[in-house]
Amino acid sequence: MKNKKILFIADGCHPGTQGGIQTFGRALQKMFKDNLIFLANSTKNEKIFKVDNVIEISQESLFFKILNKLLKNKLRENKTKREIKRISPDICILRSPQNLKVLKEINCKKILVQHTRLDGYLASKSYYNSEEKLFQMSKKYLDYFIVTSKYDKTILNKKYKFPVGKIKVIRHSCELNLIEDIKKKNKNLIMIARLDNESKRFDLAIRAMKKLPEFILKIYGDGPDRVFLENLIISEKIDNVCLCGSTNEVKEKLDEAGIFVMTSDIEGYPITSIEAIRRGLPIILRDTFEGAADIVINNGILLEKKWDENKFIDGINEIYNNYNEYSKNSLEMGKRHNLDIIKNNWEKIFYE
Repeated sequence: MKNKKILFIADGCHPGTQGGIQTFGRALQKMFKDNLIFLANSTKNEKIFKVDNVIEISQESLFFKILNKLLKNKLRENKTKREIKRISPDICILRSPQNLKVLKEINCKKILVQHTRLDGYLASKSYYNSEEKLFQMSKKYLDYFIVTSKYDKTILNKKYKFPVGKIKVIRHSCELNLIEDIKKKNKNLIMIARLDNESKRFDLAIRAMKKLPEFILKIYGDGPDRVFLENLIISEKIDNVCLCGSTNEVKEKLDEAGIFVMTSDIEGYPITSIEAIRRGLPIILRDTFEGAADIVINNGILLEKKWDENKFIDGINEIYNNYNEYSKNSLEMGKRHNLDIIKNNWEKIFYE
């Protein structure tokens, strides 16, 4: 019964690359080892993680891309459908509801996992793209919609009328071990994310660093806005912010830091925040998504949605001046994300 074949359709988020969905997939594979297979598009992005059991769909020619666009993505959908039928999975994990267009006729358990706030799911081109027909298809064909907090479950059911019996709450986990002792405080701040400033809003924290001259902010990640952020640092003459590039040494970088910072406008349930908590870091986070209130509970500062630079600065100082208490609370919260606990929740869904 427990030898079921689990397929994670990781289109656009190859598990060997950096990102929240990729980290989620690697953690899930760590729980279910050889049972879990990835289906991903081959990528030109740097693969900084070695991942087993990845089936790659090859890069497409320019002619294919043009024709596929004219045919409203039908060529790519058929290509993916053939590969899924060849793999013949018992369970399919979807990172996007768009995959349902391919999966609705395939006999397997279909599970959609939340990776951004629900309002964003409905509007984003990567997810529902405001397609009401696709949302209704989800109600019909999905076995489960996995959300990451009780707040998201309430909204999905009450606001969007999704059947409550198909909604399950499972927090994300990560590959990092929980440290045993409270961290020693230091004045190193850390941010880890794709350099997409429209959603991640690095600029807010970077500008605030001018008023925190005793602290250093290190930003790990790469992306389309690297040059923009480099120019911002130069033009604002900020000398205590460093863009450090991508890293596969997340644990080591977190252990060097004292406070984890996230100033995003849009998130779902950021796995980097879980990684930080499990390494004992206090958190400073904006209340811009439903799961934020489930991440910051006496282990840091939850800022208001509307950005206030002075409150951010006060939050950093508050955490630093009461560091042991915040770090202790992070470690307590980190226990919720143990792989064994999260794996048990997934098993109930996979093997019921």
